[in-house]
Amino acid sequence: TPNGAPWMQVAVDSLWNDGVPVFWNPFTNAGAPQFEVPEAGALSLALLLGGLVPLEAAVKWGVLAHVVVGMFGVFALVRRIGISAVFAAAGAFSFGIGTYLLDHFRAGHLSYVEPMCLVPWGMFLLWTAVSRRSRWWRYAVGAGMVTGVQVLEGGSSVVLYTVLVFSLLLLASIGPGFISHIVHVVRVGVVSAVCFVATAAPKMLPMLAYLELSGRGGGLSFEQSSAAISEVADPLPSVLMAVVMSVGFGWLLLKGQRRAGVWFALAVALGVGAA
Repeated sequence: TPNGAPWMQVAVDSLWNDGVPVFWNPFTNAGAPQFEVPEAGALSLALLLGGLVPLEAAVKWGVLAHVVVGMFGVFALVRRIGISAVFAAAGAFSFGIGTYLLDHFRAGHLSYVEPMCLVPWGMFLLWTAVSRRSRWWRYAVGAGMVTGVQVLEGGSSVVLYTVLVFSLLLLASIGPGFISHIVHVVRVGVVSAVCFVATAAPKMLPMLAYLELSGRGGGLSFEQSSAAISEVADPLPSVLMAVVMSVGFGWLLLKGQRRAGVWFALAVALGVGAA
């Protein structure tokens, strides 16, 4: 909230009062480019609502709508791989009340909650494109555009992990008929990547140049980023969730959804390793 809400107020004033996108923020360091700040949203639902309702309502309604959209995305993705509706609904509910979204929701981190709630739809579109041989390009275009919107909404680390999870589909393709499957995954990836760049370019290209000029691309040292930080008071919920995910992985294998199971397992392993 300390960053997101003021940025959003500047963006709302610029769009609704001056009629132009928010390229410049006069209130930071005696003036700074806002369009190029990774976490500042250049386009979001809250920005559109900001001209109709007070800023606090626009931010809250926009974030809440994203969570609901994300839950429906999880439901659609789980149903796409053949899981029954009741378990798809349980997965959607688990996504909506998960600690990641709740913690960032409480703190008002728009650049985390909103892009993360688009990830299930990106995965749904990409998986549909990979699993189909006719009209697959439509879903590939959709996956690229959804990921591009993540950038426009201020997603930075979320977009990075999304792209990594998408790339893991290459590893999940290994198996019977893997050569033709990998060829198909690659062409889906190319179409999605082109649409991603085309959608995100108005913000991403200036942002990359700004990162280099401002020195923000240096990041933390390896010693700092690998320091152990105890954040979990009770490990039981995490252990139970690991058991549930392991059972789900085994069930996908038994149902013949090996590629989907491997893809999800790799995504979880990547997330745990990053954490």
